[in-house]
Amino acid sequence: PSYMSAPANASAASGSVPTPLEPGFCIDCSLAHGKTPFEPIQGRNVRWYNCGPTVYAPSHMGHARNYLTFDIIRRIMMHYFHLNVELVMNITDVDDKIITAAREAGVDINTHARKYEKEFFEDMASLGVLPPTHLTRVTEYIPQIHDFIQKIIDHGYGYPAEGSVYFDVAAFRRTHTYGKLEPGSVGQTQLVDEAEGKLADSRGKRS
Repeated sequence: PSYMSAPANASAASGSVPTPLEPGFCIDCSLAHGKTPFEPIQGRNVRWYNCGPTVYAPSHMGHARNYLTFDIIRRIMMHYFHLNVELVMNITDVDDKIITAAREAGVDINTHARKYEKEFFEDMASLGVLPPTHLTRVTEYIPQIHDFIQKIIDHGYGYPAEGSVYFDVAAFRRTHTYGKLEPGSVGQTQLVDEAEGKLADSRGKRS
């Protein structure tokens, strides 16, 4: 996923005045189900979060397409619209795929993850993709992630089972619209299985 600080409808809630850009600069907003004029919240400053790779294996053509596409958009924003783009990318450097691959390779998780993180950025550099302004890693934010998950449980939208924590879709649906950003993804078992990981014990999972 890739997220930019917000289009017009979010700027009103923040209390700040959006900066109008040249006509024709729109984004495809899945919430609005169509093209929405892009208006930065803070002058001409844009804060962009771009989900980085899960570094368990060499990068592939899917990575190339994804990050080249975002790089082109980023350059257009910077050099044509003259926006100040601050891009944050996160690296998933611990998950079931990485743990399994590290075990098979006979190395520790950190060594395995750093190897493929380094290769990923080398590949991106060879394609001419600009590096992110800021780079973060999952392992650097474990306490914050733990606290965030605990808040989900405390609000009644998550529950522990067999060493995992699951999102309670039924509880969420009682007060919210589930999947409104990507309705086509709701019920896709392949996405669910990928998110849960190979090492998860699904006993105790409610749905």
